[in-house]
Amino acid sequence: TSGNLVIGNYIGTSLAGTAPLGNTNNGVAVYNSTGNTIGGTNVNARNVISGNGGSGVYLFGAGSFNNAVQGNFIGTTRTGSSVIGNTGDGVSLSSAILNVIGGATTGAGNLISGNNLAGVSIGGTGYGNLVQGNLIGTELTGTGALPNTLAGVTIYISSGNLIGGIDPGTRNTISGNTQDGVFIVNTATASGNTIAGNFIGLNAAGTGPIPNVFNGITLSNTAANTI
Repeated sequence: TSGNLVIGNYIGTSLAGTAPLGNTNNGVAVYNSTGNTIGGTNVNARNVISGNGGSGVYLFGAGSFNNAVQGNFIGTTRTGSSVIGNTGDGVSLSSAILNVIGGATTGAGNLISGNNLAGVSIGGTGYGNLVQGNLIGTELTGTGALPNTLAGVTIYISSGNLIGGIDPGTRNTISGNTQDGVFIVNTATASGNTIAGNFIGLNAAGTGPIPNVFNGITLSNTAANTI
C-alpha cells in the first residue's frame, strides 16, 4: 500500500472541529506501508486529528518508510488554541524508518499538543526518522502551553533519528510539556540520535519561557547521542 493522500479531514472531532467524536483506536494508522502523505504544506490539506482513543497518527513496522506527516493539528481543536487530546501519543512510530514528521518547508510543521502521552514517540528499533519544524506542547502561535502529558519527544530502543536540524526551518519548538522536552532512553539501542537547533522550553520566537515541567532533555541509560 503506497502513494495514498489523507488530506483535509476532521478525524476524531465534530464537524466544527471543536469537540471530540473520537475513534476507539488511532486516528490514522499506517501498517508496513510506504510513500503516503498525511496532510501537506497547503493549509487546505491540513487534517485535524484529535480526540481518538489511541494515537493521533500511528506508523508501524519496518515496511512503513518514506511517509510524511505534515501540516496537521494533532491533539487540538481546528483553531489550534485549545485541547482535544488523543489518548495515546500525538504521533507514534513503532519500528518505522526514514519517515518525516513536519519538515523544513513552509507549512510542513505540525501542531502536536494536548495529547495524553508523548507528543512524538519513536520506538521499537525505528531509525532514520526526521522530526522537524513542529510545535510540540504549545498552541498555534507558539506563545502559550498546550502540554502533552508525557515528554514532547520520546525516543526509545531507536537510533539515528534527527530532531530538528541546522537550518532554522527545521527547528522544533518543544515547550510546555508536563514532563521532559525530549526523553531518550534504553541503552545502546537508543543511540546515535541527534537533537539540534530546537527551542526547548522557550516560545516559538525564542524570546521568553514556556517551560517543560521536568528537564529540557533527559538521557537515561543511553550513549553516543548528539545534543
